[in-house]
Amino acid sequence: MQNLLTAVQPFLVEGLATILVAVFTWLSASIKGHLSDRSAHLVLQSEAIFREALHRALETGAAQISEATATSTPQKIEAVVRYVNKSVPDAVVGLKAQRDVLEDLARSKLRQFGVQL
Repeated sequence: MQNLLTAVQPFLVEGLATILVAVFTWLSASIKGHLSDRSAHLVLQSEAIFREALHRALETGAAQISEATATSTPQKIEAVVRYVNKSVPDAVVGLKAQRDVLEDLARSKLRQFGVQL
């Protein structure tokens, strides 16, 4: 009996080691997948917060513009974009908002507030 155990022991140890490696690999993949899903969800949440902040700043900036504060359309748009950059710089950076996009959004918000362009 002792001879049998001595003969089988290397195979048992190797089999157990293989099973443990498989379990740890599965566990690692499960944890990584869970963290990846959670991370993606957090990124989407932060982008939504940045978008909301950006649009609120655009609305506030557009609401502050009147015919007296800026004489030309480019000046009106510039005033809104300047307000947005000053008000929510993290949102502008976080969304990687480009200048031309901000100008288009400012133009749209100004129109929504009935400002003549």
